[in-house]
Amino acid sequence: MIIFSTSTKSMWLQKIASCITKLKRKLIVFMAIILLSLNASAHVFEIRYKQAPDGSITWYLISYHNTEQCPAEEAGLTINGINYPITSYIIGDARPLTPNILVQDLPCCSRLNPNNTGCLDYESLYVSYGIVNTPFLGGVLAIAPYSNAVCFAFCVGSTVIFNPPPVVNCPGNVSQNADAAVCNALVSVPGPTVVDNCTYSGANPELVTNGDFSGLHVGWNQCVNTVEAYCTETCYGGPNGANRVAEIDHQPVTLCQNINGFVIGKIYQLKFKATRRTQTPTPATVGAIVTINGGALNTTVSRSNTVWGFTNETFTFIATQTTHQLKMVPTAGWGGTYGLIVDDVSIKKQMGSIINNFNNTSDASGTYPVGTTNVVWTITHCDGSTATCNQTVTVIDNEKPVITAPPVLLCFETGNYGCNANLGATATDNCAVLSFTSNAPTCFPVGITTVTWTATDVNGNTATATQLVTRNPQISITLCAGPTRTIYTGTTSGVGPFGPQSVNLTSQVSGGTPGYSYSWSPVTGLNNATIANPIASPTVTTTYVLTVTDSKGCTRSMSITINVLPLSAALCGNGGGIKFLVCHIPPGNPANEHNICISVNALNAHLTSGSNGHNNCYLGPCQERCFSTNDETQLPANASRGGGAEPKAVSIEDEVAELTIKTSPNPSTTFFILQIQSADKQTPASVRVIDGTGKPTQLFSKIAIGSTLSFGNSYQPGIYFVEVTQGNQRKISKLIKL
Repeated sequence: MIIFSTSTKSMWLQKIASCITKLKRKLIVFMAIILLSLNASAHVFEIRYKQAPDGSITWYLISYHNTEQCPAEEAGLTINGINYPITSYIIGDARPLTPNILVQDLPCCSRLNPNNTGCLDYESLYVSYGIVNTPFLGGVLAIAPYSNAVCFAFCVGSTVIFNPPPVVNCPGNVSQNADAAVCNALVSVPGPTVVDNCTYSGANPELVTNGDFSGLHVGWNQCVNTVEAYCTETCYGGPNGANRVAEIDHQPVTLCQNINGFVIGKIYQLKFKATRRTQTPTPATVGAIVTINGGALNTTVSRSNTVWGFTNETFTFIATQTTHQLKMVPTAGWGGTYGLIVDDVSIKKQMGSIINNFNNTSDASGTYPVGTTNVVWTITHCDGSTATCNQTVTVIDNEKPVITAPPVLLCFETGNYGCNANLGATATDNCAVLSFTSNAPTCFPVGITTVTWTATDVNGNTATATQLVTRNPQISITLCAGPTRTIYTGTTSGVGPFGPQSVNLTSQVSGGTPGYSYSWSPVTGLNNATIANPIASPTVTTTYVLTVTDSKGCTRSMSITINVLPLSAALCGNGGGIKFLVCHIPPGNPANEHNICISVNALNAHLTSGSNGHNNCYLGPCQERCFSTNDETQLPANASRGGGAEPKAVSIEDEVAELTIKTSPNPSTTFFILQIQSADKQTPASVRVIDGTGKPTQLFSKIAIGSTLSFGNSYQPGIYFVEVTQGNQRKISKLIKL
């Protein structure tokens, strides 16, 4: 047990009293510090901000203390519950750095210093500023101060929304096949999407009611009971007595309107016109503090013009709530009833744009050519900044050419006798055909040939097709006349007529494709010009041409001449009575036919069939009565016309040495000159020109022996044959026209 004396108790009581006194002093000092801190809570009276293109934000905390008075330690902004400290504290005025005011509380300094009326001269308050840097902060931001240093205590705070840095999502590249019919494609091309708070399309209605004041006060004065004076320009010194305007002055008069229809986070544009009232005693400078509540806008507009004239003001802001209050109140520093005149107040969404360089619209869909088209999108944001992105639209041509190659029938003589024939194949393409080739031979043989065609378009697509080319066999014709090829007419020396006055023309056809039709020319003297075996009764010497057409439409011609002579042409012998020349065909030995000269008395016996064993004897000299295309002279193989075999000549009859012909020049590029010589100087000659297919080209009659004949100047290049006939004599010569 410890026992204390009275003196000891007194000592302890003194010590306890001393401790209590010290504790009271400390509590008093502590409370004084707290009170001092609370009383120093308005040393920063304005907050400004500036947003960088990347979305980051610089805050300017404006104070009327200098840097020696207030270090920037342990002070900053609390934004949505997170502290962002001041990074630097700078002497000077921050207003030139940005016009964007988050919040401003000019009476703040007078509350701290109630006896200092000079605080109303707020120009003297812009002494220093602290800087707070933050990244982009999305959504509605609640701004509040924090400070452990009295010089950075705040009496201001607010909310704000910042424009997010645009995020452009470029569209993907587009690839599409070309249309099968044309060398392009109709392509749907999606545009880019932009993530920000701009508006790029859609309606953009006016949000302000009665912004031109034509309805006087309708829509305005919703915020306070003060009533604005609405009058025309002439009331305030302007020229237009029909245009109503509004005045903001120091009665005080406030222009105010509650506005609905905002979309939180979207950028809007406030526009109006303003001018200084020019009537005296208007102050030299008048102005208004323009605010949109919710931290959306806080700015000052002033005018010092001496001549009436509206000029435009435009401000952008971000909506922080669906209903905002637009307010215009007079600025400090001037008074009186003469103030700022405003007109045409408007608030609309600030629109961005998205266009492309393909069609200069926001929709790049359209018709694109084959290949790759570079589409450049330009995005203009609400803040005026731009971004671009690239997109490619590729139209692929994978359409193969279309080949048309129908079966082809070539008659034996067609295409220069099967050489270099036009097969009629074609190739088309939705773009263009670059090449079109085949493996067709230079000359087609008789029969069926399979030709392969290959077409390639300009984009490398290739197609093939086969074509059947049939070359028809050559048509062969044999023509005969019987019993004779010469008709003798009239009488001579009192006797006659003798011999048939008509002859039978017979034809035998083979080759080609059976199923033949017949056409004789000329038709004069024929009983039927469309049958194989007509009867000919010409009155003058006539060359009949038979054209045979087979079932494929191919033709070939053959000619035979029926001579018509006076009976005197058959006389023979030099005396001993009237005698006639007869071609005698011995019975049982028809190959040994020969000419005999017999008296007129024996004539009928030879000419009557079956008389005394005579068969087929006929008046006149022996002559060929049958002609065949198989007997035609084959031209030399090296006599080339386009690389193919030359056509065969028309029929050639027996040649009599007494008749000679000569052509020059041969070959010729212009005309031919024909010279005819014969032992018979009295009988004129006939001249017929036949082309390489056996078709008659030109006919000349009654050409005197020994004369010259010029012809052929208009002939096309090719092979021709000139046939000269004098009586029973015939000569044929080949001509080449170059």
